[in-house]
Formats: sequence, C-alpha cells, structure tokens
Amino acid sequence: MDFQYTINQIASRCKVSITSINNLKKKNQDFINKNSMRRQHKIYYNQAAMDFFLSYYSADTDTEKKIPDKIIDTETAEEQAENPVKKPSYREEEQQARIDALQVEIKALHAEIDALKEQLTAKENERLELLRQNGALILTIQQQQQEKMLLLPAPKKSLGERFKSFFTAKPQEK
Repeated sequence: MDFQYTINQIASRCKVSITSINNLKKKNQDFINKNSMRRQHKIYYNQAAMDFFLSYYSADTDTEKKIPDKIIDTETAEEQAENPVKKPSYREEEQQARIDALQVEIKALHAEIDALKEQLTAKENERLELLRQNGALILTIQQQQQEKMLLLPAPKKSLGERFKSFFTAKPQEK
C-alpha cells in the first residue's frame, strides 16, 4: 500500500479544516490506524483513508483537476453589482435545514418536558392526597380499637394471682 497523503493534503482536498479531519479520525480510530503510517514526525494516509474522508465530506472524487475559481464563479461583475445579496451555497442551505430541523426537535422536546412536568405535578398531588387519606384511616382504626378495649370486661386474675391475694394482707383502709 502506498501511504502518500498528509493530513494537510486531505483537508485541502476535502475543503474542511484540519480540526474537522482530526475529529473524524477520533471517531474512526480503528479504520484510520489500519490505513495510516507514521514516518518520523508525520503521519501519512493511503488511498482508502483518502476515499473515506472524501466520501464523508461529500467531495467530488471524480474530478482530479481543479477548475480555476474564475470559471466556477458564474456570476459576472454586473450581476454582482445588481444583486449584492450573496446566494447561499449548498452547504449553507444544508446547514440551515439542519438548524431548522433541530429547532423543531427542540420545540417538540420542550413540549414533551412541559407535559411530563404536568404529569409529575398531578401524580405528586395524588400521592399527597393518598397519604392524607391513609393517615385518616389509621386514626379511625386506632379509635375503633380503643373503643373495643373499653367494652371488653376486665381480665380475670389467674389462679396463682388469686392464691397470692388470699394469703397476703390487704392494707387497711381508714
């Protein structure tokens, strides 16, 4: 395998920053480590790594030759003077579409959070009401038990207690 590309060459060919390339390398370390080689202080990448970066950043791999910037710019100086507002590029439109989609998702998540907060408040109120009712029921049961205790006859003395009381002297009343 021929390791011929440096990170600077990959970044310029993909038209992204070196930081972007490094971030993508971190996410795909296994693949990159297999398709790279360190020579002295530089890391060189093979064609598979270059193809990976190009496909990820949607760069045109068919056109090896670069077209001069003057030919790419189809607007003439007159058109630019008439229409000073720059047309958004494909990448800017894509980013704006992603931003819009993310904002819609954020709004949906905020609505879901609000609904969950309302449910939580309702459940907490229900829990507090049940605790209050539970306390009232416990108090009622305790009162009923005390009433039953009052209605029961006095407990009888056991046989041992009766013999003991028969032979012990009672304090005399004055």
